[in-house]
Amino acid sequence: MKKLLNRLFLLIGRLYDKKVDATGLALFRFFFSLNLIAEVTTLYNLRQLVFGGIPYAETTISVGTGLILWIVVLCFLAIGLFTKPAAILNYILTLLFISTAHEFEYHMFYVYSGINCLLIFLQSGQVLSIDSLLKKIKYSSIRNTYQPPTTVSVLNYFVPLLFGIAFVYFDSVFYKASSQNWRNGIGMWLPSSLSFVSISNNQWLLNQEYLMYFLGYFTIVFEAAYILFFWSKKWRVPLMIIGVGLHIAIYFEYPIPWFGLGVTALYLLMVPAKWWTKMFEIIKRKRPVLRFYYDAECPLCKRTVIVLSHLDLTNSIEYLQVQQHYQQDAQLKTIPLEELLSDIFSVDRKGKISKGVDTYRKVFFSVPYLVPLGILLSIPGISHFARFVYHFVSRDRIVERCTEENCHIPRLFPPPDWDNMKITQRLSVRKLKIAGITAGLLICMI
Repeated sequence: MKKLLNRLFLLIGRLYDKKVDATGLALFRFFFSLNLIAEVTTLYNLRQLVFGGIPYAETTISVGTGLILWIVVLCFLAIGLFTKPAAILNYILTLLFISTAHEFEYHMFYVYSGINCLLIFLQSGQVLSIDSLLKKIKYSSIRNTYQPPTTVSVLNYFVPLLFGIAFVYFDSVFYKASSQNWRNGIGMWLPSSLSFVSISNNQWLLNQEYLMYFLGYFTIVFEAAYILFFWSKKWRVPLMIIGVGLHIAIYFEYPIPWFGLGVTALYLLMVPAKWWTKMFEIIKRKRPVLRFYYDAECPLCKRTVIVLSHLDLTNSIEYLQVQQHYQQDAQLKTIPLEELLSDIFSVDRKGKISKGVDTYRKVFFSVPYLVPLGILLSIPGISHFARFVYHFVSRDRIVERCTEENCHIPRLFPPPDWDNMKITQRLSVRKLKIAGITAGLLICMI
């Protein structure tokens, strides 16, 4: 027993030390949260039936308020703002509402319970999050821009797949093996043939007898094999393609769409990291569409650039320091340096100069998914208010050429590497974490 635990400890240690890109984990956090928002919205719309003692006779104001609070918490989780506190509140609300829905439950509830618990411990806010932006701002100065880590332990990928898919399939195999319909090969065909189940007209497909037999038996084999092969790099992509196909079919064939899309979100954790890298390379522009000039010695300008560059996933904007580059731009040569330093300027591909609020509007229109903000900033009234706020902040900001010394900006250093910190001569934080993860996984599996 001791040797087995030592081997498990070493295995968890190797997986803990193996770092992979965190993009897939962040996208999983986003899409899983959106799916759960849709699920909770459904519960809110049906709250009288699900949680009411006598439907539509007894009011459940507290339940409705709690479900709205849950949706707000999930919005924070989706955008990665206060990720850890949001994950904790999400799990508490999961236990509160799922455990009280005795008259309405289905197997996705168990997935939500497990995954929402794991989200507390996963490093899902490492990238593509507001938290990572706040960390950049916190540890940056006008001289240096801090770049938070973009990798996480591979355990962040394997553990949710183990509890959210592998064990769910493993349990499902026993149910299907004990079901006469599944043993006879009609387990998939039978529920789909009921008129009140499927949301699509699929009779022509259901009439393909041998295809239905094949899909029924193949589903059992796939679910049984998943727990054995999902960890293997060689089998990951085939398993992902098959799994996504089956659960997208569930979305269209059965009245449980959020189960189909929720598990599909989990399958994002199986997408190879290099696929995400290539995808983001594809959406990036080959050449920026806007040149954004800022005062390199202005703390507020520096923070503005950090925020905008964090949001600019398409590489649409080139950020240039006025002091170094204004003489290289023919359009800006006619503008005095003092004026350039007193405002925010931009130049588009056509050579048109914009400044102030107009520059921010150009920025929003340059980044595809920020276009709605650009439209909002163009609406009369809102644009006038934005100009008022901009001029107020611009007048109030520090205009003296700023350094860490004369502006009293503290020299911030990146957070320490806690893993290598020694607790005792033999015990480090890393070993303590691995021991905790090993114990936690054993408890959860039991």
